[in-house]
Amino acid sequence: MPLLFSPLTIKTLRVKNRIVMPPMVTNYGLETDRARAYYGARARGGAGLVIVEATPTWRLKNPDLREGLRLLAETIHAGGAAAGLQLVEMGYLPKTQEMIAPSDSGFARAARVEEIEAAIAQFGVAAAKAREAGFDIVGVHGARGYFTSQFFSPGANRREDAYGGDLQRRMAFGLGVIGAMRAAVGPDFPLTFRFSALEYYGGPTLRESAALARALEAASVDLIDVCAGHMMERRLFSSPTRNMPMGTHAHLAAAVKREVSVPVIAVGRINTPEVAERILASGQADLVAIGRQLFCDADWPRKVQEGRADEIIACKSCNKGCAMNAGKGQPIYCITNPLAGREYEQA
Repeated sequence: MPLLFSPLTIKTLRVKNRIVMPPMVTNYGLETDRARAYYGARARGGAGLVIVEATPTWRLKNPDLREGLRLLAETIHAGGAAAGLQLVEMGYLPKTQEMIAPSDSGFARAARVEEIEAAIAQFGVAAAKAREAGFDIVGVHGARGYFTSQFFSPGANRREDAYGGDLQRRMAFGLGVIGAMRAAVGPDFPLTFRFSALEYYGGPTLRESAALARALEAASVDLIDVCAGHMMERRLFSSPTRNMPMGTHAHLAAAVKREVSVPVIAVGRINTPEVAERILASGQADLVAIGRQLFCDADWPRKVQEGRADEIIACKSCNKGCAMNAGKGQPIYCITNPLAGREYEQA
């Protein structure tokens, strides 16, 4: 696997291989022994970049969480991987306990301009705190129907002001977030952005997503993470099931990669080394995100590199213990490997 295990430089960050552990909700907490054992195992298992699950920006105001994140970044580094943190805005106002969205919905009211601007500014504050905690790269969760992606969606965003309307104004929130983060972390620190190229639940077209990718690169994003799906769609495009092909969304990454010069991550049931290498060799992407398979077997990269692929515990893409439990707010588990996520018990 000559490409899979070749290094890649992302601005000032050198990643030892092309294997990314993407952000996956675990419900293990971030300040816990369990979280450190979990992420540390994936780093020791050989992943080049380990990205910690989406963390609400306002939570980084908490010094206890920041200390937990510092320990988490140290653990990932000790395992030999680069450490990333994904930031998310959930459209939740902690002080009033209200939910907001770009436009009125059955779940949230339309956000006021000052609330939108405050959310953008908070991304900058959180990015600076993440850098101080020791992370090597910080990203934005702009996918799957969450607050940031709602602004880009013509179905969810019916505003007629600076943050909604035509394509350019629907991109304003995401680009504003990147601007705030760049101002906070400086010119040399790597930033990444994840978006659903297709939501399969209304949302932007692939042509519009390609335009977003170009705008993100122009706004100084250094790494683009291309996924698919929406939290409300019921066919689980965001976590492809076993009846979907390996490398389900690689063609979407390829469509984006043709539009930009920064590295692109492909995702979507990349469970075997052959599929991963083929995606890289065909030029569809520069890195591959291996999520559920790395949850199932933390040592997947090491086993592949050492010629022990026959020892891999294969993910069944069933979503039963991971995706479904995550959605319920419960700690995730693996029906194939009962030890996955329980590394803290084995320490």
